[in-house]
Amino acid sequence: MTSPRGRDLFRWSAVASFLACYATMMLGGEVLASGSGLGCASWPSCNGSFLPPFAGAAAVEWSHRLGAATLSIFVTVLFVSALLFERRRPTLIRLSSLAFSTVLLEALLGGIVVESRLMVWLVVLHFAIATALLGFLALIVLLGNMPQFPKRWLDWARAASTDQPIPGPSRPAPADPLPGRPTPGDGPWGRPTSPGPGG
Repeated sequence: MTSPRGRDLFRWSAVASFLACYATMMLGGEVLASGSGLGCASWPSCNGSFLPPFAGAAAVEWSHRLGAATLSIFVTVLFVSALLFERRRPTLIRLSSLAFSTVLLEALLGGIVVESRLMVWLVVLHFAIATALLGFLALIVLLGNMPQFPKRWLDWARAASTDQPIPGPSRPAPADPLPGRPTPGDGPWGRPTSPGPGG
């Protein structure tokens, strides 16, 4: 039986991974905007040190790498917790495995970007894969927290994914303002009209 605490660990690690991915991408954007891509000219160390002086371009680039390291830890916890506590939902295991593989690919590609002296197409590929990872994590957060959502949200999502009309609040039929008054199409005394010989 799945432990509630185990599922909570999975859900919260998914949220933490998503936020860490977003923050790491923002730091990566700052690296590009400030021209700090070679602030740490070696990888995985920063100019031969894992405790570089925290100033200038090195500080910007090293902050991005620390963000990526934090992201890697969160995604690893996510993947392991999926294997342990989400066996009944194999889709979550597959998505978590995909996120874990993507993080490893991003880390290796980050090193290649530095060693290539910021070759443009590698930088673009690095950003594209990070964007895909953010999308994977957003989907994991959504599916992982699905049982916590209000039922009306789930009904709307199910209807939106099919060709069925989206359920809305039911409204009572309007009351006849003049009870007993014949409606259009009714004959005398409220009886339905019957077609004539030619009709």
